[in-house]
Amino acid sequence: MSILENLFYFICLLLIGALIVRVGWKIRYLAPLSFLGTALLVLVILAKSFPSDWEQVQFFSGGQLAPNELALDMLLVVCGAGGVVAFLLSLSVWAIQNDVF
Repeated sequence: MSILENLFYFICLLLIGALIVRVGWKIRYLAPLSFLGTALLVLVILAKSFPSDWEQVQFFSGGQLAPNELALDMLLVVCGAGGVVAFLLSLSVWAIQNDVF
């Protein structure tokens, strides 16, 4: 990413954070929502980008939770992206509430 793209991302993040503060939403409700939304979005993007790998992913085997290596890799990427987005959004909302900027 270029510096301009990162700047655009953080400006959008701060605008979303300011909107959330004005509306009065709580961070404890916002963080799980942003995590789940991002995780599902990344999962769909991965499934559409790599259809042959998506066909080989198995989360369950024999009626029990037994993910294979592709499923574990996919869950790691999805949870990592969701966690980063939830953390950054919570951090920006906290910073705006406490007048850090």
